[in-house]
Amino acid sequence: MEEKTYPHIAGIGIIIAIICAAAAWWNLTRFGWHPFEKTFSGITASTKNTTLMLATFGILQIINAVNVKNKKSSVSKNLLTGNMHLTCVAIIAVLIIYLAGKFEFLGLAPISLIEWQIILFGGAILLIIEEVRKYLFGKNEIHQS
Repeated sequence: MEEKTYPHIAGIGIIIAIICAAAAWWNLTRFGWHPFEKTFSGITASTKNTTLMLATFGILQIINAVNVKNKKSSVSKNLLTGNMHLTCVAIIAVLIIYLAGKFEFLGLAPISLIEWQIILFGGAILLIIEEVRKYLFGKNEIHQS
């Protein structure tokens, strides 16, 4: 692995952690938790938060895998045609996340429309950050290679 990719990997990890933490914070406050509260005993909120975190992390990792596969080119250029196996795995993973919540498998809760919107918003943020990085820094890396 090239030495200059380590800061990029760390940066993406931090961005994913921030997005997941923001989604968890939003979800818990939606169910009545307040900052600096010592204990929170909402079973429904805890289950919904666990489900939201799993789904958010899963979707962000799928987006990250697509970004890693397309290091210098835009994701939109070869999303469906670039790597058919990765596209199929992404679709199956989203279906598994959806069905696990829908049928309350593994103690997960159904994901509501607003939660899917939060998950997709977090994914869009990650995708936009990566596309801007590729646009700004990708041209320099191509000319130096």
